This record gives sequence, structure tokens and C-alpha cells, in this order.
Amino acid sequence: MAERKFQYRSRPKEDWSERANMRGGQFDSYIKPSFKMYKAKDGKNVIRIMPPTWKGARHYGYDIHVNYQIGPDNQSYLSLSKMGQGRDPIAEARQQAEREGDEALAKALRPTHRILMWVIDRLEEDEGPQLYAAPFSKVDKAFIDLARDPETGEIVEVDNPEEGCDIRFYKTGSNLATDYPAAKMRLLETSPLSDDQKKQDKWLEYITENPIPDCLQFYSYDHISKVFGGGAPAAKEEDDEPAPRDRKRPEPEEDPDPEPTPRARRQPEPEPEPEPEDADPEPEPAPRRARPRVAESDEEPTPKSGGGSIRDRIRRRHQTGSQPAEED
Repeated sequence: MAERKFQYRSRPKEDWSERANMRGGQFDSYIKPSFKMYKAKDGKNVIRIMPPTWKGARHYGYDIHVNYQIGPDNQSYLSLSKMGQGRDPIAEARQQAEREGDEALAKALRPTHRILMWVIDRLEEDEGPQLYAAPFSKVDKAFIDLARDPETGEIVEVDNPEEGCDIRFYKTGSNLATDYPAAKMRLLETSPLSDDQKKQDKWLEYITENPIPDCLQFYSYDHISKVFGGGAPAAKEEDDEPAPRDRKRPEPEEDPDPEPTPRARRQPEPEPEPEPEDADPEPEPAPRRARPRVAESDEEPTPKSGGGSIRDRIRRRHQTGSQPAEED
């Protein structure tokens, strides 16, 4: 039997998982697309928080401030002003709304405080390290309270890879009714990050090579401004096929011998009345500034919302009783 020239080289399982979890270019995101994001499931969740690996860290989580549901396609952007990146078009719009007394719009443009941390999902360990943008008060502060003895002040270092512990918590409800009951949160038994030392070393090496600040994705002032005003189209996948062109409609056949239609008798136009000499010329109307389409939310991008100005959308939301995604 002749020897085959082509030799297939298998790739690690982790490489397949990384590609499967990579987010496409349909939406802008505050996290670079190569990193996996963890999202709490309805019901029971069990996670292991991993230690911080960036310089000067004072907490296992990294504080971020995110503006969700920006523009007609509900994009997500880090707040440039809150994150120390200079001018911020969303913050400027919020300040303008506050000056105009538009409290609903100002609230919708307020960034959401999240704590970004590397975690292992114990219910899906094969996914490896994932980034979890935990709500500040409902989750992260509750975790801290759980890890601290109120009487002795002793701290359980939950993120210690050798002597830390997993955290079990529950998620209930949805949108503004979303809750993470603190009474049901539990610290589980002390354990290493993994029983497999090689796997643990690989996980720790991965988060060391990818400290959380390096995983963030900032967009420019001009880019956010265009999306904020609805002027930037959503990015398309590279393999999208162009839309088929409309076929040219056949022109109607001409009647070879059309009958002439009678012409209407033209009425004389009335002469305009003379204007008084002291009359001011009529000013031209100023162009109206379009309101940005922004919905209050702290969830990840959702399908396109309805049209109309932000004022109309907020008004409709209150009339129908629907609410935006969970708040802290």
C-alpha cells in the first residue's frame, strides 16, 4: 500500500472551543471578540473566581462602566469619561439632557457599573476561563459580604487557586425583576482551582497572559458618536452575500393611437397682496437635531428595538409596562 503524502495534524480541543465561542463582527462590544464571556444562567450557578493578574490589583475584579443599548442596533461601549479615556459623546448627551430637564433620557444614558473577573464555570468546566461582568451591588458586593465574617472580620480568599472555594448562587426573574438572592448564596468547601495540576497551570497561565485591562476594547469618540446618532451601519459578516438587485420593471406599451384628452381651462392666478414695508422677512426654520436612539439597559446587545426618538420609546415603554434589562 502506497504511503500517503498528506499528514493530518490534530488541534487541541481548546482551539476548537475558542473558535466556537468567538463573537463575530455584527455588534460592537466592550470586550475583544477572542475572549469568552460568562453569563449567569437562570436558576443555579456555580463558579470559581480566579485571581487578578494585572499590576497593582486590589481586588479580583476590575471596575468597568458600560453604556448598553446604544444606537439602533443596541451596541455596548465602555464609558470613555468614566474609564479615563477623554471626551465622551454619551456623557455629553447625558449632561445636555440634564440641563433640559429630561430625566428619563439622562437616566437611560447613565453608564452601568460592572465588576469584570475571570471565572471558571463549574457546570461547564471545559469552557476554561471566561470573563464575567458581574453586577456591582447585587453580585460582587454580595460575594464580598459572603467571604467576610461579620464578627471576626476574617476573610476567605475565594480567588486563591490553592485554598479558595467555589461560590454557588441563583439567578431569578428577568429584566428589572432580575435578582440574585443573597440568602441563597453559599461558599462551598475549600478546594484547589482544579484537581488536575496541568489544567490548573494552563488556566493560570492563560489569565496571566491576558490580564483583564488588556481584554477591554475602546472605540473612538467619532465612532461612538456616529452609532449614537444612528449614522453608522451595523458591521456585516465577511461571508454575507450582497442583496440581489431588483429587476428592472418593463415599461408599459404605448398606445399606437391614443385619444387626445381635453385640457382643463387654466384659471388666472390671483395677484399677491402687497406686503407692508415694515414687515420682517419670515425666518427659515432651523434644522432639527435628531435624538439618539438609546434604551436604558445593562444587558448584552439584543435584537433591534422599535424606531422613533428616545422620548417616544421611553414613553411607550412606560405605557405598556415593559422594562429594560436588569439594573443593579
